[in-house]
Amino acid sequence: MTPVRGWERWMIRCALRAWPRTARLDDAEDIEATFTARRAAGPTRWPAAIDTVAEACDLVAWGLRLRWSRRSRSRSGGYGSVVRHAVRRLIRSPRWSAMVGGVFALGLGAAATVFTIVDGVSLRPLPYDDPEALVRIGAAREGRPGPGSLSGPNFRDIVEQTSGLALATASNPASIGVGIDGRPNQLVRGGWVSGAFFATLGRAPLEGRILAESDDRPGAPRVVVVSHAFAAAQFGDDSPIGRSISIEGSPATIVGVMGPDFFPPEATNLGGTQLWVPLAHAPLPTGERGLAFLDVVGRLAPNVGVERLEAELTAVAEGLITAHSLSPRAFNGLIVRPLRAETLGGARPTLAMLMGAVSLLLAITCLNIGNLVVLRTIDGAASLRVRLSLGASRARVVAEVATETVVLAFVGGVAGLWAARMVTRAIVHAAPIDLPRLAEVALDARVAAVALAVSVLIGLLVGLLPALRLVAHPGGLQRSARAATGSVRFAHLRDALVLIQVSMGLALAIGAGLLTRSLVRMHAVEQGFDARGLAVATLRLDGIGGPDFDPSLLTRLRDGAAGIAGVTHASLTSGSPYMPGGMRGYAEPEGASLPPDQLDPSAIEFHRSSPGHLEGAGLRLREGRFLSDADRSEAPAVAVISESVAAALWPDRSALGERLILGGDGTFTPREVVGVVANPRYRGPALEPEQHIWVPWSQVPLAPLDLVIRTADCATPAAELSALLDSFGGAATLRSLRSVPEAAAHRFTEPAFFTSVLGAFALLASALSAVGLYGTLSHAVRTRRREFGVRLALGAHGSLLTRAVVRHGAGVTLLGVLGGLLLALMGVGFVDSRLFGISGMDPVTWVGASAVLLGAGLLASWLPARFAGRVSPLACLRIDSV
Repeated sequence: MTPVRGWERWMIRCALRAWPRTARLDDAEDIEATFTARRAAGPTRWPAAIDTVAEACDLVAWGLRLRWSRRSRSRSGGYGSVVRHAVRRLIRSPRWSAMVGGVFALGLGAAATVFTIVDGVSLRPLPYDDPEALVRIGAAREGRPGPGSLSGPNFRDIVEQTSGLALATASNPASIGVGIDGRPNQLVRGGWVSGAFFATLGRAPLEGRILAESDDRPGAPRVVVVSHAFAAAQFGDDSPIGRSISIEGSPATIVGVMGPDFFPPEATNLGGTQLWVPLAHAPLPTGERGLAFLDVVGRLAPNVGVERLEAELTAVAEGLITAHSLSPRAFNGLIVRPLRAETLGGARPTLAMLMGAVSLLLAITCLNIGNLVVLRTIDGAASLRVRLSLGASRARVVAEVATETVVLAFVGGVAGLWAARMVTRAIVHAAPIDLPRLAEVALDARVAAVALAVSVLIGLLVGLLPALRLVAHPGGLQRSARAATGSVRFAHLRDALVLIQVSMGLALAIGAGLLTRSLVRMHAVEQGFDARGLAVATLRLDGIGGPDFDPSLLTRLRDGAAGIAGVTHASLTSGSPYMPGGMRGYAEPEGASLPPDQLDPSAIEFHRSSPGHLEGAGLRLREGRFLSDADRSEAPAVAVISESVAAALWPDRSALGERLILGGDGTFTPREVVGVVANPRYRGPALEPEQHIWVPWSQVPLAPLDLVIRTADCATPAAELSALLDSFGGAATLRSLRSVPEAAAHRFTEPAFFTSVLGAFALLASALSAVGLYGTLSHAVRTRRREFGVRLALGAHGSLLTRAVVRHGAGVTLLGVLGGLLLALMGVGFVDSRLFGISGMDPVTWVGASAVLLGAGLLASWLPARFAGRVSPLACLRIDSV
């Protein structure tokens, strides 16, 4: 007989830990007793220590085999049966399943759409090599925020004198005339770029090569790199490499095609460009230090940060100012900012507003789903009690309840992602909002996976929590569903869910109401000119400003346009409604100087206009006269000003007959004010009225470039204008042709988009809140029908029960409205910057939205309340308690 020692007994017990818990509890004592009895029977074949180790290994092996067999059975028949049972229950409740799945799809679809936009605009890195090393470099100017454009000489000096830049590129966006295979020139949005453009961004071509420094030199062969979209549209499946096209009338060879994933930097206004031509071939005064029109992007040298580069550029700027006596109004230093921050610009408030709105909607969605699931779980409390009584495990019951919502969350999430994909594509195609990098936005697998995971997680939580609550208290399951539903705790939970939904819905409704009233006010704004039938053709005139330029060309252009059939007015100007083009500067009364704090060097836009332009454009005369044919070059210098200029320079008297000096026409000649016109809103109704000054075209050294025409039938005569310009033998070419009414309508696109989005969110949130209140009260009335029957049988009047239910629903709605007012007060700042003509605290909107939501709550309360007063006492008393 060999006794069992303590360490051997401990090893056997440790080996039994590998067994499933239930098997271990059932068999552990027997196994230990068998081992002790075998040892007592006599010596074994092996020494005692080896025998004990072998026995322990056998026990571990058997334990693992038992665990694996149980897990396999669970996988084959456990959770699979749970899923099948949950799906069958959902099929038996099609209306409830469709309602919950639809709410999931709506909430997740809206959230996925907004998050896709936010991700594409602000979260993804810029689509360039090492994007964090790219910076935007611009001129600091007195009275102007942000980095401005640089002149060609200043750009070259910066590149030569700065060691902190590995590469730098300059660009200028333009509408470039392109001719292909002898076809008439078409205007294509492109860019004049320096030779290091693609190298600075770190992008390789899809086909061919990129521009090189040698391409950007005077006398170098003309080459061009095109986008993938341009190549596909013009040449189809044929390779465009080596093909010759016409660029501004001169032949150029296509040497490269960029891939479809290349997006030019929008911080330099190159967004949407389709071809890129070396800057050396641009019809631009790149050698003039005083003319700044180049946007510069640089790549930091290794181990160089933004702060070090900024310090180096500060010294370079001081040297340029000293060496060339640069005016602080044009060049007062250099600004360096990360390209990503410059690209995002002022889009943060827009994104924050969208994220805030969709977060409220998603929260309302979760609460609504949670409310529906809680009511369904309580309704099934009786069946759960029966199943538990028949031996079903609590884990199985909880798993089945939670699986129902998980299945609906997955199906609704997939449907919501499909809708989000369609809506995102439509937004990118229509581009109703001015957001940077909008063309890069797409619903990718990463965003879809996160959205679907969030949907499933929400479904798991809203299904798990009420089920756990029910099975955690067996005593509660012994009561009927009506008793559980009528408990005070459940009633408070039910009311709290509805109250929160009403609060969030009201916050969204107030935001949507503010934007709607703002849009209405914007449409009612007087533009100050007549846009009906007005069109603007921007021209390119050869030799303009040079000694050989023939001024009679302008008169012939105007007269030729006036002779086109259907044209009722034709004139020339620089800078037209919604078409920037006038020079910007300042003006001072003759003999007086404005203090520096009142002198904005770019506050006024100067227009060089032909006689008849002001009255033809529909501007209203307040005082004096318009420009006339008598205002020739040898006549006294005159000007017509807007009311805003008159109020700024002569606030206490009439401006008529006063004299002013213009700091933007290049002459600084004193001019007499001969007319004052009503303020036109050339940049849009949402902006404050601009300051404008019109001078005769014959009294300034530069000629106008905008041909303004008005047609009787509001049609734009594009073909007739092209034929007219062709008759001048290339001396005048069409750069762009736009309808002013269409341009004006475009100014309303973004406000209308935000109003529609927030309005849709608010409408959906309000509907969900009303449906939630209706469903909650209907469920409460249905579960209390026995109580109502007893009260009616004892003599209570039906109207009293109806009023009691309505009063309860109205109280919940009123508390929700108060909470919504507080929530809206906290979030009104998100929409305040987008309002026009009204304040964020507009009482009409706040009271109106509150009244509408309160009315919807009363209606949702009254509908189920009618049933409470019409209950049959006899029918209710026959209902046996479950």
